[in-house]
Parts: sequence; structure tokens; C-alpha cells
Amino acid sequence: MSFLIRNKKSPRDMREPLDVDSFQKQPGRMGAIYGGGLRVQDDPWFRLCGKAMEDQNYLNVIESFRQGEISRRAGREFLAMDGPLYHDTRAQSIITAVQSNVTGATTQKMLHPAAFTNVPAMYFSVVKKVRQTLALSATLGATVGNITPSIYFGSSDAGTTLLATGVAQAGVNGAAINTWIAWAMGISRGGALATAVPMVAYGQMWFPLAHVLSTAVSANIPTGATAPVNIDATAALGFMIQAANSGANGNTYAVHDITFEALN
Repeated sequence: MSFLIRNKKSPRDMREPLDVDSFQKQPGRMGAIYGGGLRVQDDPWFRLCGKAMEDQNYLNVIESFRQGEISRRAGREFLAMDGPLYHDTRAQSIITAVQSNVTGATTQKMLHPAAFTNVPAMYFSVVKKVRQTLALSATLGATVGNITPSIYFGSSDAGTTLLATGVAQAGVNGAAINTWIAWAMGISRGGALATAVPMVAYGQMWFPLAHVLSTAVSANIPTGATAPVNIDATAALGFMIQAANSGANGNTYAVHDITFEALN
């Protein structure tokens, strides 16, 4: 850095630059430099510039604190959407091959391995929203009867907790393989008691026209209004869509793709 000092030896009272840094690196030089009979440290102009530098450094520090506080508050505002809510970054289920065939029954059957949608214990103990989407192939049995989808919190056939039952659709006996699409939303509402957390579920299952006798190719889940059902959030279970057919001959299902994701 350079300072301007008065050179009283000049008739025009000109100011010439003095490279203070170079003198600071040489011990003893600063005390020996004079400007018009005054040591540099005692020159009013030098002291004024030094004070200005101190003030500027102080202001820079204050401004850094101010900007840091602004950034911190901005971060807090962004994260404040959490509370217990946050966008979950847990890995999604990835299917690298079509899953093994599942034979339907008159009771509800899992359409895929439970591990794809299982969550850790206490996962639903806070307010949480998840979504499952399935793409599966289905071949209908010789005596299908009605096809009824459902949504469960559990990890086994027809277990552990039934959250919602869908509209029954009459199937076409012996219909050839075709694609079904199903999706479901689950919302846990939190609560003081982790063993009895209210959870709401709803969704749909879509069928091709060749598989159902009705022109309404979707089955809403549930059949009426949604209603919370208490679940035990201390259990490490999953959220899943299941299906049943009322006929003696079960359908054959195979999941081709699954998405299980947190929406907060």
C-alpha cells in the first residue's frame, strides 16, 4: 500500500507517494523517515490515512457479519419448511429386471417384494407424505371374479394394517397379458403416540379395457371418503399396494417398475 505525505521541502507543497510496505519490511527504517522534519508516524496526514484504514477494516468486518447474518437467515428461511418436514433423500427402489410372478388369490396379495417399500422404524412418527407407483403385467385366470386393490402398511400379504380398500372391478376370464398401472399416496399425520399414528391413504389402479367388463377402467382407492387409520410407526414396515380377485383361479402378476418416493 502507498500513502501520500507532505513534502515541505517542495515549494509547491506537492505530495509524493511513500511505499510504506517496503519500509515496514526493513526494521528501523520507519522511525528514521522524516517528512518535513516530522517522523512519518507523527505526520498528521499519515495518521489520518492510518485511521481511515482502521475504520475501513472495521466497516469491512461489520459488513461481513451483516452479509453472513443475511445468508444465515436466508438458509433458515429455506430450511424452516422442514420442522419435522424435509425432502427425504433416501435412495429409491431400483428394479433391474422384471420381478418374479405373483399368483393372485381371494385374499389380498403383495405385488412385489416388501423390501422395495420398507422404511425404518419411526419413519412415519412425524408428518410424512410418500407415493408409490407401479407398472405391472397381469394375466387373468380362468375364473377371475372381481379384482379389488388395496393399500397396506405392512410387509406381508394382507398385513399388517389395512389403510384403504378400492372399488371392485369385474375381470375378464382368461384375458391375455397386459399392463396395469397403480399409484398410491400415504400421509402420516404424526402425533404424540408413535404406536398409534394416524395415516391416510388413497390411490388408483388402472386396467386395460381388455381386462375389465366395465368401461370404467380405473378403481379408486378407497371406495368412499378417505379416513385416517392408526399405524404402529415403531415397526419397520412398508407402504404398498396389494390386490385380490374373488374367483377361484388367481391372476398372475409381475412388477416391471416401481417408484417409492418421499414427497417431503
